[in-house]
Amino acid sequence: LDRPPTDDKRVRYALSMALDREAMRQALFNGEAEILEFPFPSFWGEQYYTPLEKLPAETREQFEYNPDKAKQLLAEAGYPNGFKLELVYSATGTLQGDIAAMVADFWKKIGVETELRPLEYASYYSAMMARTYENTYLLSTDPGTPLAIMRKLGETGQRWNPAIFSDPWFDETLAKALLEMDDAKLAAMLKELNVYLLDSCAYIQLPTAYNYEYAWPWLKNWYGEVFAGAYNSALIQARMWIDQKLKRQMGY
Repeated sequence: LDRPPTDDKRVRYALSMALDREAMRQALFNGEAEILEFPFPSFWGEQYYTPLEKLPAETREQFEYNPDKAKQLLAEAGYPNGFKLELVYSATGTLQGDIAAMVADFWKKIGVETELRPLEYASYYSAMMARTYENTYLLSTDPGTPLAIMRKLGETGQRWNPAIFSDPWFDETLAKALLEMDDAKLAAMLKELNVYLLDSCAYIQLPTAYNYEYAWPWLKNWYGEVFAGAYNSALIQARMWIDQKLKRQMGY
């Protein structure tokens, strides 16, 4: 957001409206994904999360596939013939490469030529930390807690804010939220911050895939937990136990 052309909100909305998210949901995830589950996932409940259909109409518009409106917005922003940009993504695995290819194809249809820049993870992560990418950076991240994710993606100067989003009202409201002790008031503040960040289109949201966790019935005292903070699974694993009798009964 600190340089053209993506410093213009109309350009960001155009890039977002050029994406057929339903096609991406089917092609990339076989339908096993949701259109809007980030920054706030729905499992937190509507005290934090605002469903797509309940967003303000002007905010919700960015999620509607409308390449004609996207071209119109680019023309209004001074880019009637489109422009070129760079998209950095992680070359670890194949998913981000598949996502980037689809994004580039959709953007090409509105006149935006995308140079794909795959990086191995150390270089990819370093590019975000050092801000050595030009325009767009494909980020996949965990939600964290409601307060943490607003700090992470929206606070001025945060390293995990690759959009370089910076807004005085957002920072001021977030600072108040960090001091708020009343849960209901805090939830209302975070809900407002989330919708505000979505409206900015600082982050062009892509479909969020489901993750499934499963185990044999003989694994006890585990209910699908993955991390206990900072990608730490040791605390969870230390409390699991194996029912050896049941395991033998099942023939293992």
